[in-house]
Amino acid sequence: LADNGGGGGGGFFDQLGQNYRAAFWMKGSQFHGRFLPSHLRFHINGNALYALGDERFVAILKIVQKAYSINMGYDGNIYRWLMSDGAFRYYNDYAHMFVFSDFIQNYHWTEYS
Repeated sequence: LADNGGGGGGGFFDQLGQNYRAAFWMKGSQFHGRFLPSHLRFHINGNALYALGDERFVAILKIVQKAYSINMGYDGNIYRWLMSDGAFRYYNDYAHMFVFSDFIQNYHWTEYS
């Protein structure tokens, strides 16, 4: 991710502030589009920032990849798994590592997409 601010401030990371450096595994936007069914609505959109250097997060992504079809959307599958009864321990331990933020917004199925 490049800072296109020309070095003089006002770039992407300057506007985002230091908050982007706080610990997270996935950080991005909720759905801001016209409509999603309730069982798909609660998730961070795939155009997020990911902490792929964290082995615990990568291990979870591998579990999710094996558990669900990509046809259902990889971003929603992460939350689908995290909210499942079988992942309750992971939810308790790691839900705080999934951070909603509107610095990148998901306007899928609107005039902006």
